[in-house]
Amino acid sequence: MTDTSQASLAGRVKPRRTKPAVGVMALRLGMSAVSRIAPDRAAAWLMTIFTTPRRHRVPEREVAWMAGATRKWMAFDSKRRIPVYEWGEGPTVLLAHGFSGRASQMGAFVAPLVDAGFRVVAFDAPAHGQAEGKQTALPEMIDAIVDVAGVEGPLEAIVGHSLGAASAVFALQAGVAAKKTVLIAPPDYPGTYLKKVARFVGASDRVEGRAQARIERTYGRAFEDLQVVPVARGMAQAALVLHDAGDSQVPYASGRGVAEAWPDAELVTTEGLGHNRILRDPEVAARIVAFLTRD
Repeated sequence: MTDTSQASLAGRVKPRRTKPAVGVMALRLGMSAVSRIAPDRAAAWLMTIFTTPRRHRVPEREVAWMAGATRKWMAFDSKRRIPVYEWGEGPTVLLAHGFSGRASQMGAFVAPLVDAGFRVVAFDAPAHGQAEGKQTALPEMIDAIVDVAGVEGPLEAIVGHSLGAASAVFALQAGVAAKKTVLIAPPDYPGTYLKKVARFVGASDRVEGRAQARIERTYGRAFEDLQVVPVARGMAQAALVLHDAGDSQVPYASGRGVAEAWPDAELVTTEGLGHNRILRDPEVAARIVAFLTRD
């Protein structure tokens, strides 16, 4: 692993701290009560919260990024479809967004990649963006990459953000062929985030455990099999890992751990960009293009 720390890849906006809304306090009180009285019901509730992405308003900058895309629909399963977007011509780079994200979040990378001679493909994962469905989880996000790559490949590279980065690693493990991969703020283990959500909403440890079991049964993958670092150790592709030192959603230590485990990985540390602004920083885009065009 090569560690390239660059303070120049920095933003200047500090996150504002806000008090929990009244609705969040009510959620916590309700979850705490149900956890004591009906733990199975609370576990089902926690699973729903954990597997339901938030669909955020799409800012104007993302609307502009998506304006030049060609869109088509792809069947994901018997009940849901996902939209697939395409720009440019050349070797294909697949973009994979994170949980509660959308393809348009990755849009700042499109023009630099197309200008560098790549064809860019992105998609909204199930229950995200314009895709159909309400709930999803990491195993389905992995399957979405596998499905899109199977139709749109062969791939020159996959660029994944957050849970999309973790999904990219497991898609490579599942046989998706890509010469290089770019991982932006990759998380390591889904159990870490289930615990974080459980604590936030006031669920007990017992309810958390039951919710995890429900998720594993529903999506067919054990959390222990979805740890990124052990898989990273066996990867042959060259990787670029970018992570902000102040990321409040996925700790920097997670990205560093993935980069240290990956045999041929370069770690780029940014400052001041957080978890999402890193996706629209011009210097980050330039580093990705330089990595993908390097022999």
